[in-house]
Amino acid sequence: MTGFSKIDSGLINYHNHVIADIAKAAVEEIDGVSLIPQDFGDTVLELLGAKRCSGVEIRVDREANAVALEVRIRVRYGLNIPDTAQHVQEVIREKFEQLTDIDLREVNVNVQGIERSKP
Repeated sequence: MTGFSKIDSGLINYHNHVIADIAKAAVEEIDGVSLIPQDFGDTVLELLGAKRCSGVEIRVDREANAVALEVRIRVRYGLNIPDTAQHVQEVIREKFEQLTDIDLREVNVNVQGIERSKP
């Protein structure tokens, strides 16, 4: 379990899968952006029973009660990469504020590829 917050009636825990799924859903809403596809290592781990969200890495600082995300994406050719990466950060932050009480310390966007339209 990762992200957590304390309220008067108890503790709420967010599993890594929930955090990754929220980030993934936020990225999927953005036109011209996609998470990097699953690689061979992710496929092997999935076959062994480990569920991973390809393209999203989560780091939790339990002492500070904060979460940092690294999102690895591909951007459609022709889009301004810095503007698009900043938009991805904003959309992910908005979704986390809307859906959880997790303190997102960092949302790092790593652009790892360009998608070109097929003729």
